[in-house]
Amino acid sequence: MENESEMLNIVVQNPGDSSSGSTDEWLNSIMNDGCNSAINQRARPQIQKVPEMLREIKSNEKCYDPLVVSIGPYHHGSPGLQLVEKHKIPMTQQYVMESGKGIDVVYSKVVEVAGLQENAMLRDQHKSLTMRHLLE
Repeated sequence: MENESEMLNIVVQNPGDSSSGSTDEWLNSIMNDGCNSAINQRARPQIQKVPEMLREIKSNEKCYDPLVVSIGPYHHGSPGLQLVEKHKIPMTQQYVMESGKGIDVVYSKVVEVAGLQENAMLRDQHKSLTMRHLLE
């Protein structure tokens, strides 16, 4: 059962009822409710791992594995993707040069997007992962 602080009660009243107020007020009350779960959810993008139940479907076997380059941790080091690995450093160099910013600024942005800037211990533990993200 959900925690009471996470529950949202919505009362739908007949718009013709004089005690119901306007539709706008009702819609605003939904958006202004302190328990709005959409606001409380994480807003940063991320690469999701495909659920095992989808990967087990025979017709989906080749749908979820990269064919050319690994992006993210799930397929890093896969033998069939090693040919492109040698291009990641030159492509990163090109990106940094074209951005007009220093490699340290670009790396800091990767750390920020990865959500590691606020936790130094976690950042140190995942330094190699963050460095790999910079290349990917």
